[in-house]
Amino acid sequence: MKNRIVKTIVLVSVMGFMSYSSMAQSKESMTVANAFSAKYPSAKLKDWKMKNDTCIAMFNMDKRHYQAYYTTGGTWIKTERNVKHLSTLPMPAQQYLKNSKYASWHVDNLAKVQTPMHNIYMVQLDNHSGNTSYENIGSDETENLYFNSKGDLVAANRQ
Repeated sequence: MKNRIVKTIVLVSVMGFMSYSSMAQSKESMTVANAFSAKYPSAKLKDWKMKNDTCIAMFNMDKRHYQAYYTTGGTWIKTERNVKHLSTLPMPAQQYLKNSKYASWHVDNLAKVQTPMHNIYMVQLDNHSGNTSYENIGSDETENLYFNSKGDLVAANRQ
């Protein structure tokens, strides 16, 4: 209980540093801090930032780094955690990447994303194999692939 009170005080203090100017916005920051604390009671908050109308909490939990996204009204949008290895993906997703046109593509980023509706894996790929020189490699393409928790491809979009 004492730890939760201290955490709430710290969260409210951190949120106070965010650039809110009105009393209504101050209430919103308290709402976001309370929502975060309720969802992640064991988290160690590192920082908060605002991106447009989204509050992003950067925190550690279970020796991993996360980012949780909230509306200014305190509604949880999603939580992301970067993963380092393709072996973290479910086996069907690993097989898809190995046996598809993406087999030779470079993995730029892997993330596990939790939303209120789904748990997904996001894989950001490019076809230039990490080269910084783009000469003689043809067109440079970047794609995001989204796999469900079973490893089935559910969406792809070209950047």
